[in-house]
Amino acid sequence: MQGGGHRPASRDFGLGADQILDSTIVLADGSIVTAEPCQNQDLFLAIRGGGGGTYSVVLSTTIKAWPTTSVVAQHLAINPLADDTSALLDVIALVWSTDPDLNDAGYSGYRTWTIASPTPLFGNFTSAFVYSISVFGKSIEGAQKVFAPVAEKLQTYNESGVEPPVGVAESLGSRLFARAALTKNHAGLRRILNTVAGAPEEYTSNAVELVSGGQVFNDSSDPYSNLHPAWRTSYCCSGLAARYRHCDKRCCA
Repeated sequence: MQGGGHRPASRDFGLGADQILDSTIVLADGSIVTAEPCQNQDLFLAIRGGGGGTYSVVLSTTIKAWPTTSVVAQHLAINPLADDTSALLDVIALVWSTDPDLNDAGYSGYRTWTIASPTPLFGNFTSAFVYSISVFGKSIEGAQKVFAPVAEKLQTYNESGVEPPVGVAESLGSRLFARAALTKNHAGLRRILNTVAGAPEEYTSNAVELVSGGQVFNDSSDPYSNLHPAWRTSYCCSGLAARYRHCDKRCCA
C-alpha cells in the first residue's frame, strides 16, 4: 500500500495506497503515533504512496472494505504462425490502442509479451502475447459484448489463440500511458513496440498492466493521496520484465 499497490481490482476499487484510512506508525525516536486526516497529516500523506519503509515503520492500518462481487476473467495467448513477428506486434499495438475503451467499459488485468524469450511463454512458443483480463460485476455475456469490437478486429490476423496456464502474468511497470498516447498516433505506438521489443538476441520480455482508470481516476480528489499524478490520467503501465544478452564465451575469456 505504501508504494502504490496496483492489481486488476484497482480499476474498480482504487490503488492500494488509497485504501488506507488511518495508520499506527513508529517514528525514528521510537514514539508511536496515529496518522490520519485529523492528526499527523504529513505522515498520513507520505505513507500513502511515498514508498514502503521510507518515512516510518507502519504497525497497523485501517483500510476500506468493499462488498463481494462477481468476476469474469478472460485468458488468451496469441503466437505468430511463422518466424516473422511483425504481425504479432501489429496485434499488440491493436490491443493497446483499445485499452482505454476496454478499461472504461470495466476491463483490467495483466499482459506479457515477447518476440524472443529465452524460455517459452506457453507451450513451446518463445514469441507470444499472453494476457489475463477481467471485469467485475458483469455476466459472461456482458463481458463478451464489451470485448466483441476487439475480437472482431483480431479476426483480420491469422493468429492462433489458446488458454494459457493461470498465474503466469508479470506485474512490473514503469511507463504510464494516457488515452492520447494509446489512441492518437497508432503508427507511433507501433514504432514504440518495435523498439521496446528489442533484438531477438536480447530475449526481451515486456509486461503491461491495465490496472488504472475507473476508481483510480475518481480518487484524484483525495487530498491525502501521495501517488504520482500520472496515475490519475493513465490507463495502463508498462515495463521491461526481463532482458538477457547472449554472451559469446570467446569474448569473455
